[in-house]
Amino acid sequence: MSKLTDILEFRIADGYYAIDVQIAREIVEMMTITPPFPGHRTMSRE
Repeated sequence: MSKLTDILEFRIADGYYAIDVQIAREIVEMMTITPPFPGHRTMSRE
C-alpha cells in the first residue's frame, strides 16, 4: 500500500527545491526566532 506525502516546494536564488512538509515543520520548530536587530532592512515585495 502506498503512502501519500505532502511536499513543500520553494525557490532559493536560481534553484527549485522540495521537502517533506513534516520535515520542514521539524526544522522550523528547531529554529531560534529573534527580533530584527536595529537598522535591519527587510525585503519588500513592491
